[in-house]
Amino acid sequence: MIYRTYRLILGLLLAFNSFGCFSVSQVASLGSPEKAGVVETDQVSHFICWNVHKASHERFKEEVALLMEDIPEEDGVILCMQEVRSSTYEKIKDLHREDISGHYAPSWRFPLSRQSTGVLTIANQSLPASGAVALRSPRREMYVASPKMSLRTAMPIQGGGEVEIINCHGLNFVTESVFPMQLDEVFAALKTPGAPAIVCGDFNTWSEARLKMLRDKAEAMGLSEVEVAGEEHSPAPKWLRRLNLIDGFNPDLRLDRIFTRGIEVIDCHSDDRFESSDHRPLVMRFKVKRA
Repeated sequence: MIYRTYRLILGLLLAFNSFGCFSVSQVASLGSPEKAGVVETDQVSHFICWNVHKASHERFKEEVALLMEDIPEEDGVILCMQEVRSSTYEKIKDLHREDISGHYAPSWRFPLSRQSTGVLTIANQSLPASGAVALRSPRREMYVASPKMSLRTAMPIQGGGEVEIINCHGLNFVTESVFPMQLDEVFAALKTPGAPAIVCGDFNTWSEARLKMLRDKAEAMGLSEVEVAGEEHSPAPKWLRRLNLIDGFNPDLRLDRIFTRGIEVIDCHSDDRFESSDHRPLVMRFKVKRA
C-alpha cells in the first residue's frame, strides 16, 4: 500500500511537470529600470535581502512600507527578494517616493494558475535589462519538484563601471554534490573579475557542510561575508527546525546571507520586527568605493 502511494505521488509530480508545472520563463522587466539614476560613489545605499514566503501574508505590504520609511530620501535602495509571486511587484511598487523598478525571474508555475514564483530585484537606481540574466538551478528539489532561480543584475556607477548583484535562492533538499553545482553557476555569473559585487539570498545554509561550501566559493571569487548584527537571533524558520533528523542539520544557522566585493559596508542587521514571512530581512547600508 505504501509503495503504491509513493508511485502515485511520483506519477502526479511527473505528470504536472509534463503539462507545464514548474515551467521556467525569461526575465521580466518591471517598471522603468533603464530610467532610474546611477550609483554615485560615496552615496549611501540601503540593500535589503528577504525571502518573503510568497508575499501572501496580510501584513506583507505594511511591513515593506516600514522598511521604506527607514530609508532617507536622498539614499539609494535595492531590494532582493526570494520566493516572490509574479504579482508581488504590483503590491509594493508605489511604497517608495521614487520610481522603483527592476526585474523578476520566475522559477516555476502550476498550469492551472497564472501565478508563478521566483526572485525579484528592484531599485530606485538603474538596472539595465541588458545586464539581467536568469540563472536556473541545474537540478530540481528532490529531482522532480521545483527548480530554484537566481537573478544577475547590474547597477551602473557614475563615472564608469557597475555593481554586479546576484539574488540567489539556493536549492534545499538535494545532495551535497548538487548544491555546489548551483553555487558554481551563481558565482560564474559575475562577469568582471575584481569589480564591485553583491551576492545575496536564501542559500538554505542549514548545515556546516553547506555553509562551508558557500563560503569557500565566495572567498575564491574575492567576496567577503557581511557580518550581521544580532545574527544569533535569526535562526532557521520554525518549519525547518522541526527537521532536526536530517544529518548535519543545525537549527541555529542562518539561511540568508550577503557577500560583497569592492564596496564599503557601513552596517548590516537582521530586522526582527516582521512576521509576514518565516525569514527576517537583512538590511545593509553600503557605499561604492572610489576607484
